[in-house]
Amino acid sequence: MQTTEERLRDAALELRRELAAVRIPESPRSRRSRVGAAAAAVAVVALFAAVTVILRATAFAPTTPASTTMAATSGTSMPSRTTLGPPAASFPESGPTFGRTTGIVLFLNDGVDGITAVDLDRRLVSLSTVEGRRVGDEFRSIIRVGDKLVVGWGQPHAVDLATRQVTILGTAMEFLPATEPDRVWLVDYPSRSIGVGAPVAWQVDMSGTVLSEPKELPAGIGLPVIGIQGGLALQTVTGLRLWDAASGEVTRLEGPGPGIASDAAGTELAWCSGKCTQLMVTDTSTLESEAFDPPQGYGFTGTAAFSPTTDSPTPRHLAALVGKEGEEGIAIVIFDRETDTSALVSDSDTSVAYLAWAPDGRQLFATSYSYGESLTTVWRYDLTDQALQAVVLPIGGALRPVAVEASTAEAYIGNRVGTASQCPSPDSPPSDPSGICTIGY
Repeated sequence: MQTTEERLRDAALELRRELAAVRIPESPRSRRSRVGAAAAAVAVVALFAAVTVILRATAFAPTTPASTTMAATSGTSMPSRTTLGPPAASFPESGPTFGRTTGIVLFLNDGVDGITAVDLDRRLVSLSTVEGRRVGDEFRSIIRVGDKLVVGWGQPHAVDLATRQVTILGTAMEFLPATEPDRVWLVDYPSRSIGVGAPVAWQVDMSGTVLSEPKELPAGIGLPVIGIQGGLALQTVTGLRLWDAASGEVTRLEGPGPGIASDAAGTELAWCSGKCTQLMVTDTSTLESEAFDPPQGYGFTGTAAFSPTTDSPTPRHLAALVGKEGEEGIAIVIFDRETDTSALVSDSDTSVAYLAWAPDGRQLFATSYSYGESLTTVWRYDLTDQALQAVVLPIGGALRPVAVEASTAEAYIGNRVGTASQCPSPDSPPSDPSGICTIGY
């Protein structure tokens, strides 16, 4: 007989399928279609948040106390650095938000049809619509691919970072990140509803050129959730399945419960299943795996992110969110795979929701979930001096972040600075398309 936690996990997987089953309006660009999708999208946001809570609540209860060391499947143990105390949630009266230059602008999904750009060094927040962004986006509603942002569903768009010029990538229900450079996967369903029927998948580059022939995946194989080298990882109720696009071969990664694919880079896939008592990193070309244990008393939530691979073929750092049983807060742990060490870099009385590495891999940013709220907490962890900082910004409506070099984000920061009352956070589409609304803080 299934336990309560297992039933909740299975229900969460099925609910995610239902939440994703948002039918495409006939004209994705029309104002009428955007307004018509608003009510359904609000429900999607609320229910998806509920699924996240269910997943977190069941992930925090390891059956035995977890070790403070990071252990590979070979049994090698690795020391863990002492936990840092909770950061002060304030910022200087003037100068950069974190008291030092970061060189980063955070792009935040506003949950509707635009982007909130936070210039951390100049202390500016700019709200603007982005062509192709649509309410009802999947949880990876904004990703960076080379010098483009990829957004939207129904007709995924590539948006040039420097110019905001838009390219339609194709007609498909959703896009998924690819591990190959300058590509994404497009996934469509004949039913026009995500998760209903056999999916069809193909790769495109940022010009919309089709790079692989659209192929239908076997019916009932699972829900495609992320690209891997040469194929897709699919979520099932007992782990993941890996689908190879060239051969059509399907490989199982079995687990004690629903699989959660957190991130992929090169040939490596970070994932967990069931209660996420361990975070797995599997080389999809060899199927060899490493297992990472959470700090003692913690459990993984299923959210993890590889650092950018700037000078090596495999990511050096892996950041993950962890929580304690019976506590609401979420902390960050960073595994250094080169030195075989781990660091718990925030206490569980914080409420971290999302992770975003800076492009150079030396800074990790995290944000709170603030959709429908008026404040957003932003954390910064510097790998060089191991300093953790947090600030509370006077903005809300922020979902998953993307960290972008400030030098490439000028097109998203307005020239005229107004007041907070002049730039209310959007709560339903369409947002004001007249321009960029910027406030200082």
